[in-house]
Amino acid sequence: MGRSYYLEAGCMAAVKGRADLPLISSLTELGLAQDSIQIQVTANRKNIRVDAYGDSPPEQQFFGAGASINMTLIHFDAAVLDQCLSESFGGAPTAGTLGVAGGLMGNGVTRFAPGGAAGWHFVGLNLISSAGQRPWRFLNTCLSDNPIQFPIGTEVSAVQTNWQAFPYSVDPWNGGLGSYSVPLWDYVLDT
Repeated sequence: MGRSYYLEAGCMAAVKGRADLPLISSLTELGLAQDSIQIQVTANRKNIRVDAYGDSPPEQQFFGAGASINMTLIHFDAAVLDQCLSESFGGAPTAGTLGVAGGLMGNGVTRFAPGGAAGWHFVGLNLISSAGQRPWRFLNTCLSDNPIQFPIGTEVSAVQTNWQAFPYSVDPWNGGLGSYSVPLWDYVLDT
């Protein structure tokens, strides 16, 4: 693909969770954002310093990457958002309750694996362009830090959501390759 202008136009956020969830076990529309969705990819690096170079590092090591996705939902399915929030709380039984303290999000199982508290609790986040540009799929995400800001008042509720994407794999050893080729995102929708 050559150089081009990218105009995503409106973007539908869709999600897919583990196989035993009632609302998001298949690719399900979460909603539309009020304005642009912000994707920020963060690479983790550490400088290697040698005395002979003073404060200028001659080399750097790569230590993985993550991504944050922030969007303000304006036209959305509140029940789907609640299910994403419950999963983001470690597989809590309902929105507003907590999962097991210290519980794992991936639990060492494959994507979409069922199993209640022992299942996979990340959510596949798919961003679909209405202009036909390539979709973004973050394979293992959760609502993080300050997961939602939900204004309640006389005006339409524009709900701010903050997602975090992780390069999760069942086996972090990855046959001795570690993080090599573990996906953080790709451009293929969940099916």
